Amino acid sequence: MYPEWVLKHKKPGTTVKQIGKNYYLYFATSHRESGKKYPVSSQTYIGKITEQGVISERVSISVGDTEAALLSNLIPDLSEEFSKIIALKIKKEWVLTKTEQKLVKKLEKKGIVKDGKIVF
Repeated sequence: MYPEWVLKHKKPGTTVKQIGKNYYLYFATSHRESGKKYPVSSQTYIGKITEQGVISERVSISVGDTEAALLSNLIPDLSEEFSKIIALKIKKEWVLTKTEQKLVKKLEKKGIVKDGKIVF
């Protein structure tokens, strides 16, 4: 079992790994390969999880047709409170991962989010 401060960063489509005393966040997906009976797992590193948040060295990641990026990298000049929100691009639309409802409401008021989708 992971500490609560680690689990709050685990969003749908991500996985957490513990290596030693450190925790890391990965974007996880799977795909079929011909000749194999089971789906093949793909994991892409997002960043290290600390009690202060996720420390990411990546601007964005891409696996197949799905991309993930920090919302602050997609939309410049957002305040610090939005800096750790991860957005996913699925079927040509950017959507928010599970995020606190109060932050979603603020993004809707700013015209950045409508019906759970990011508006550019």
